[in-house]
Amino acid sequence: MPLIRLIVSLVLLVFAAACVLFAILNYEAVTVDLVVDRLPVPLFLLTLVPLALGVLIGWFLAWMKAGRTRREKRREHKRVRELEREVDGMKARKTEAERRQVTPAMTPAAVPGLSPPRGQSQLAAPTGER
Repeated sequence: MPLIRLIVSLVLLVFAAACVLFAILNYEAVTVDLVVDRLPVPLFLLTLVPLALGVLIGWFLAWMKAGRTRREKRREHKRVRELEREVDGMKARKTEAERRQVTPAMTPAAVPGLSPPRGQSQLAAPTGER
């Protein structure tokens, strides 16, 4: 990213230098005939001011158009945060459920004095473990 900034800065510096040189070379006054009056204006103002206005208007329009993209990005970022909180909650519930699960040592067959459930012999392995 710093390389791109350097390149952009150099291009802007060259453009600014070209504008200054253009202003120096085209400083002579020209008469602009308005409807109500005639006005002497330096030639570089007749070219650089409309150019600057065009750049500003273009920048503003691009910024306005990008507003929709910025708004969608904010919505998506908010949705990602909500989903991450949901996933964290599910992980916490899963961990809690795993912690509460009955271990094989606590099955009725392993505890003296408790009879195994119907249909399961005393020596049968607990379900799910092999």
